Amino acid sequence: MLSFLQLPKPTPLPPALQPPAPPAEYAALCAKLGIDAPNSLERRVRAFLNQAEIPIYSTEKVNRYMTRLARREWTVWRWRPLRIRDAQRMQGWRNLRVAWWQGGYDESDRKCRVYTRLVPFSMLQRVERIEEHFAGQGLAFFVSDYHIEQDDKVDPFIMCTAPDATFHMFVFGMWDEPGFSG
Repeated sequence: MLSFLQLPKPTPLPPALQPPAPPAEYAALCAKLGIDAPNSLERRVRAFLNQAEIPIYSTEKVNRYMTRLARREWTVWRWRPLRIRDAQRMQGWRNLRVAWWQGGYDESDRKCRVYTRLVPFSMLQRVERIEEHFAGQGLAFFVSDYHIEQDDKVDPFIMCTAPDATFHMFVFGMWDEPGFSG
């Protein structure tokens, strides 16, 4: 094992910058004026994850870890949609790319097909909580995976995002694939 390969640990999210007025009033005024409040969905997701005490991993550290792990295995990794509807929500959007060969999502790339392995119950419960809280707001869920389907050496991370170039990727869980029993 490479000594520089350290599994990321969850860290608290820093609070989002707040508008200079109460969030509800700010959003209402933006709506009245026909302005999409910048990063309003991202700000609400960040606040919900903090309030719900859902552990969050640094996206940068996850990307770096997965890239190093994949290089060690002489392969590449991708973000795969958790479900078909997640792929449909992100249709036409190709900005999840960490580097042109690592960590990307591109609907035209067959390697970015829907995730096909079992996902732990606890992770599905997190997806359910997030999705129910943000119903109808376009969040999509993705799981990290090597592009070689038979390869089970990767410990998957799960994240949510939205088809918006400014939306942050929130990585909110990971599990041990080789020892996963359901």
